[in-house]
Amino acid sequence: MKSKETTKSNEISKAFKLYIILFAVALVFTACISLIDRRAIGPNGSWVGFATINEAFNKTFGYTRWLHVVTEYAGYVPALGALFYAIMGLIQLVKRKSIKKVDAPLLVLAGFYVLVGLVYFGFELLSLNCRPVLIDGELEASYPSSHTFLTVALCCSSLLMNKIYFAKNSWARWMNIASIVFLIFVPLGRLFCGVHWLTDIIGGYLIGAALVALLNFSLKSIPEKSKKKKSEK
Repeated sequence: MKSKETTKSNEISKAFKLYIILFAVALVFTACISLIDRRAIGPNGSWVGFATINEAFNKTFGYTRWLHVVTEYAGYVPALGALFYAIMGLIQLVKRKSIKKVDAPLLVLAGFYVLVGLVYFGFELLSLNCRPVLIDGELEASYPSSHTFLTVALCCSSLLMNKIYFAKNSWARWMNIASIVFLIFVPLGRLFCGVHWLTDIIGGYLIGAALVALLNFSLKSIPEKSKKKKSEK
């Protein structure tokens, strides 16, 4: 028993350290966007951090409309995993007639979704960088790439939840493979279509990873006996 408790304690400690490291890296990188090599290289003279590397990368690959459209819609697919677990939690709430009786991982995941939404709207308000292209003639905030950090957050949260609930199901393995494919395709597609600066994508990955690390730490902190209320299913 002590060995299992020690192992779990070590896992929780490692998960917390990983979260702190990723949070710190994401925070520092985001701060640097506002401080380092910031010049007016964007449309309508908009200012962009890390201007030299961003300008060079954008000029190399330019703008590709079809890829922009494809990745725009592909970015909505990871939300299906979130919807699946949201419905699962809602069903438990209706059947068990108390939020206290809903599985702890599903409650943690609901809090995670709220946090992701707050981060999304927060960066929309900050508008640290604007896109390298005008969208319908208008400047739009581009840091971090919302498609990137939302894809990372939603796909990785599905991977973590699948491990808890459906580790041995073959269909879940296919869902995991799809999540990994979208983790790669959507962010890189947004980068190479030219609708984002290079640092937007890097920032999206870092912020998404920090959020997922927090979720992972939170899930590991749940006592095993509280993870699934099998007797009430």
